[in-house]
Amino acid sequence: MQKCVTHDSALIRFVAGYGVQYGRNDSCLGQNVLFCMRRFHISTDGIVCDNFSADRLVNLKYMESVSDELEQSVDMLRECVRIREGQLTLLGDFCDAVNDIICFLCTD
Repeated sequence: MQKCVTHDSALIRFVAGYGVQYGRNDSCLGQNVLFCMRRFHISTDGIVCDNFSADRLVNLKYMESVSDELEQSVDMLRECVRIREGQLTLLGDFCDAVNDIICFLCTD
């Protein structure tokens, strides 16, 4: 959306700006902006600004719904899988227990 509203072409900027500011439900772009505004509780300016990141916004909204305990379990599972796959190394005899830890995290 932001790329269209700030495009080099005056025609694209006009059509996108009209759809966002005035056309709203009569425009695909306007409908998408309205959906995002309602879904993520942000303003039009928040969507079309230069530093808008849909990925970051969705991630933040999603992470609000995840408990700290679940987030910690996911982080631990990610580290264990990386150890098992050889992307991380672990000193000592702990490597044998990694599969047991993964099973425990996934079935708890």
